[in-house]
Amino acid sequence: MGHFYLGKDIRKLIIQKTLLGRHSISQISKECHVSKTFVKDVRRYYKKHGVLENSNKKKARRKSKLQQERIMVKLLLKKSDWYLDELAAKVTKYQQKYLNDKPNNLSVSVSTVCRTLKSLGFFRKKLSRKAKERNEIERISFIMRMKNFSLEQFVFVDETAKDERTPFRSYGYSSSNRRAEIKCPFIRGKRYTIEGTLGINGIIAHCIQEVMDNCSIHKSLRTYEILAAYGVKLIFLPAYSPGLNSIEQCFSYVKGFLHRYHEWVEREYDAYYVLNMAFNLIESVKLKHVLLMRVMHNLLFDSLIYLTNYQNG
Repeated sequence: MGHFYLGKDIRKLIIQKTLLGRHSISQISKECHVSKTFVKDVRRYYKKHGVLENSNKKKARRKSKLQQERIMVKLLLKKSDWYLDELAAKVTKYQQKYLNDKPNNLSVSVSTVCRTLKSLGFFRKKLSRKAKERNEIERISFIMRMKNFSLEQFVFVDETAKDERTPFRSYGYSSSNRRAEIKCPFIRGKRYTIEGTLGINGIIAHCIQEVMDNCSIHKSLRTYEILAAYGVKLIFLPAYSPGLNSIEQCFSYVKGFLHRYHEWVEREYDAYYVLNMAFNLIESVKLKHVLLMRVMHNLLFDSLIYLTNYQNG
């Protein structure tokens, strides 16, 4: 707990009660709502110096906490991967540059940065990488184009994969100064590719196929011809924009299932059975609702967010 200053009036009241001689230290402490130690200190100082307090004593100046918070937020919005000492040095430099004060009074420590970040609601997280090559104009154009269709017309198609390493979790617990370790296979083993289609009512169909290597899917004229024969219009996502495909949320549920029950997944010999069970869980009403909300979020709101970010640079 930090120290705070008790005013001259409360000190004066303590001395008045002391001079009357009718109050004990405990009574004065209780009536003035201060500690016994504080009462003793005030009485001792008055007895020694004959005054309530040292009027020439320079009061400690409080740093501009609000200014520090504004600077930190500004820096964090521009760049999120600061080290604490880097951020402390940068905030100190900003304060010395823009505030009229002596440099020594504006030094910001790492502990101050930690406390301020916590109070502002900023926490250290695993970074999500965003491709520099991504074109925001193409993304906005894609989203605006999608608004010409109704939700019933959308069928989202994508693929994901599962191998021996997929079920294992990325985070764990350990004591201080020790690594959190887990034994898991480093060899990929059998690899399964999973194709899925998602509509407004949930998963329409899915296919699981064992593959020998990680083949890429190419755009072919034959694919266009087959789909066109059934009245299907094929639209590809903008480059580096997998988040615009709502089936990605579906695949995250599948992999979350594998992580949750990884011990059973390891023991189960039939990978097709495991993956089919994971997809069957998505057919629940709750997950259908979540996926539908994700579709609506992508198509109705993301364009405003991307447009705002693009205009702000």
